[in-house]
Amino acid sequence: MTIGVSGTYSGGFASVGKSVSDGESDYLKWLGYNGGIEYKAPDGKIKKAGIRVIVEDNEYKPAKAAIVYETFKAKGINIITGFGSTPGQVCAENASKDHIPYLSWYAYATPLGYRPKPQYYCTGLTDIAEMATP
Repeated sequence: MTIGVSGTYSGGFASVGKSVSDGESDYLKWLGYNGGIEYKAPDGKIKKAGIRVIVEDNEYKPAKAAIVYETFKAKGINIITGFGSTPGQVCAENASKDHIPYLSWYAYATPLGYRPKPQYYCTGLTDIAEMATP
């Protein structure tokens, strides 16, 4: 399984984005190093899916986030995790059209009028993201 991290390492929100993006990528790399994500196979056996992580800086800019999304798509990414409402919103519609799950952390909103079926874009603001806020 290949997971893309659309991180925010530069740009206007890098002061918080770097910590959250590092946390996402470090955790995913740790999972990969320890055998991957555990799952129950159809035969009932517990198995692990290997993980490969690719990290790109979206600069917290919509245009750059769209380029990162297309780069990930071209590389056959299975899932994308990102940071912030602004980069995520620009990718939400394409993620649903392309059936690529996109999890946007430290994000409050989905695009106005966005109601695809099925929906592949999810936002969330976790406690750990709040702790990273200066």
